[in-house]
Amino acid sequence: MPLVHKTEIDGVPVFWQEVPGPLTAGLVFGCGTRDETFVTIGVTHLVEHVVMSTLPRVHHDHNASVDLSSAEFVATGRPEQVVAFLRAVCEGISAIPVDRLAQEAGVLEAEGGFAVHPTGAALLTRRYGARDVGLEAYAGPGHEHIRADAVLAHVAKFFVAGNAVLWLTGQPPEGLRLPLPPGQRAHRTEPVPVAHRRTTLVR
Repeated sequence: MPLVHKTEIDGVPVFWQEVPGPLTAGLVFGCGTRDETFVTIGVTHLVEHVVMSTLPRVHHDHNASVDLSSAEFVATGRPEQVVAFLRAVCEGISAIPVDRLAQEAGVLEAEGGFAVHPTGAALLTRRYGARDVGLEAYAGPGHEHIRADAVLAHVAKFFVAGNAVLWLTGQPPEGLRLPLPPGQRAHRTEPVPVAHRRTTLVR
């Protein structure tokens, strides 16, 4: 198995391994839907959409996604294309265009979708209650009701160099920079199951 290399760029841990084919990179943040509150349900996905909306039109594979525990921005292409994509993502995070929040909120409302399958979300709520991972079954007030100051606070806490990691399928290209805001890794506590009263069947 090829060796996994580790380095650091602009305070972000970087892991890479030589893999045949075009270069692929993924910038991952330790921030997902479990890091939201009831009134900010959807804020992580909103941040991802707004950041992606700041990127110029490109002609190589790229995408972004949000799940229960992470948000990721991925690109595949020539080294210089990947470098430009990652820089643009970091610059978009560093200067969130709050004037685009309403537009991207509308896009998300039209898209729908879930970070977790509805069955899994219902089970998480049953086990952990309406908090942390248990919020997956709730829609919340809606993306259009998430305030700009809540979005900026979310970015300042989670979308920072200390809470990010970069992976690549090849050596970091020349000129690769990750100009993210400084910050520390976000602290998480393990979700605690709620107590359920057991029922006894009477025959």
